[in-house]
Amino acid sequence: LDVYLPAMPEAYLVEVDAGAATTVMTVPDNSDVILDVVGSAGRFEFSTGSGSTVEMVVDAGAGTVLLSLGDRSDLVLEIDGGAGRVEVTIPQNTGVRITIEEDSAGRVDLPADFEMVDDGGDNDDDTGTWESPNYGRADHSTEITVSDLGAGSITIQH
Repeated sequence: LDVYLPAMPEAYLVEVDAGAATTVMTVPDNSDVILDVVGSAGRFEFSTGSGSTVEMVVDAGAGTVLLSLGDRSDLVLEIDGGAGRVEVTIPQNTGVRITIEEDSAGRVDLPADFEMVDDGGDNDDDTGTWESPNYGRADHSTEITVSDLGAGSITIQH
């Protein structure tokens, strides 16, 4: 299923349950989107145009969720990983902060230049908060919270 949301002056509020299918969703430039995604066992691909603002909750389940953020866009993302795979691609000029609250048996791959700024109080490297070098100085930002990684994987490309 391919979904292209046309430009509208209002924000989009979308709930997606990918089931076992592949769903591809593209939003145009300067869109405001609130999205709740249940990956189930399917594949969900989401991309934005430039200048978009996105609030998203992802329950990856056993599926694959691929997110690509357009230039000059902002993202607030909450991830419950399950056994699935989540991959987020963010433009270099966007500041990024990721907080991992619960890692379980899963894996998070961050760019090498991300710095841990808070270890979450447990003195290890598997939970806490990491930031890109330009976080706090960039005109646009991405805030990611991993509430439960489960056995899945999350990859951040920046």
